Amino acid sequence: METRRLQLLVELSRLGSMRAVAEATGTTTSTVSQQIVVLAREMGAALIEPHGRRVRLTPAGRRLAEHAVTILGAVEAAHLDLAPDAEPNGTRAPPGSPPPSAPTFSPWSPNWPPAIRGCTS
Repeated sequence: METRRLQLLVELSRLGSMRAVAEATGTTTSTVSQQIVVLAREMGAALIEPHGRRVRLTPAGRRLAEHAVTILGAVEAAHLDLAPDAEPNGTRAPPGSPPPSAPTFSPWSPNWPPAIRGCTS
């Protein structure tokens, strides 16, 4: 499964027509259609169905488009994680973030609430 095909499916879900996807991605409608057909074959499920002069995603197509958003996000995160300017421990630290060794606290953390010296609860 190629990420490019998943991107086209997500765009089809968002834009609603193969022509709009082709224009947005700088390709042809025929290429978009062919790539969606290949993706459907790879997945073993119909992803689109005719709807008047257009197509719409089938329930399987909508589910795959939702998964594709997650998959594409994970691929992008991996690219950022492995970028030359990524942190040595494998994470990219946003500006102003605490160092990786700093403890973090949240209401879901086993260390919540944080102990503050001189205070008792």
